[in-house]
Amino acid sequence: GLLQYVMRLGGEVQVKMRWYEKLHNWDKALGLYQEKLEKESFDQDACLGQMRCLEALGEWAGLHKVVESKCQLLSEDNRQKACRLAAAASFGLHNWESMEKYVNVLPQDSQDGAFYRAILAIHKEQYKVAHDYIYKTREILDTELTAMAGESYQRAYGAMVQVQILSELEEVMQYKLVPERRHTLKAMWWQRLQAGQRLVEDWQKIIQVHSLVLEPHEDVHTWLKYAALCRKSGSMRLSHKTLVKLLGYDPEENPHLALPHTCPQVTFAYTKHLWAV
Repeated sequence: GLLQYVMRLGGEVQVKMRWYEKLHNWDKALGLYQEKLEKESFDQDACLGQMRCLEALGEWAGLHKVVESKCQLLSEDNRQKACRLAAAASFGLHNWESMEKYVNVLPQDSQDGAFYRAILAIHKEQYKVAHDYIYKTREILDTELTAMAGESYQRAYGAMVQVQILSELEEVMQYKLVPERRHTLKAMWWQRLQAGQRLVEDWQKIIQVHSLVLEPHEDVHTWLKYAALCRKSGSMRLSHKTLVKLLGYDPEENPHLALPHTCPQVTFAYTKHLWAV
């Protein structure tokens, strides 16, 4: 409402790109950041804004490419922020070598540094190290959560999601080590997702953690729900990418191929996506 009011004022007030980020309108924000970078290619705020939007849209390859090309041009403080985003992109791509390179730039005693080191440790099956980093991340997060919880639930929600992610990282280790618990853990992860807010960015982070042990075809129900959430929130590009993962190919690039019949719920979801587009 506030943004619409400001826009009605016309030239009297300049609409800030960050407002679109706060509204989770990532496509719009990304377009504006890219326009600004075409005019001022070394604008560091616009560069970081572009990276944040690419992260939220799950454009891991694009984000990784932007960080690789722009990282050295940024100030020390902004370079650390970019490395955090690059670590997220590498995690999304499961490019562990690249992830390790960027994580090493992040301080070990920072929340992001400890969190991504925990993920790397789980990938390497160094479970004791992973537990230590999860504990460290939780300690850092505890202060933030305590402060925000005193203000409002909504302000504390992001930190609460991060707490959930840390718990699920521990459960990922259980999934790897205790096969008989796998069915229970999958059911529990689904129930938690259902109980949370329908925010694409939060679901994306949580599903990424699950991807340490689950391929999309092993958790079709969750990925379909995520694709539907993307579609309903207007993130059509992310909806398309998600469904392409499940289909195993991109129908837009292979229009001569009929949609598969082997997984009808995925095909049906893709037709709903086409209708929404």
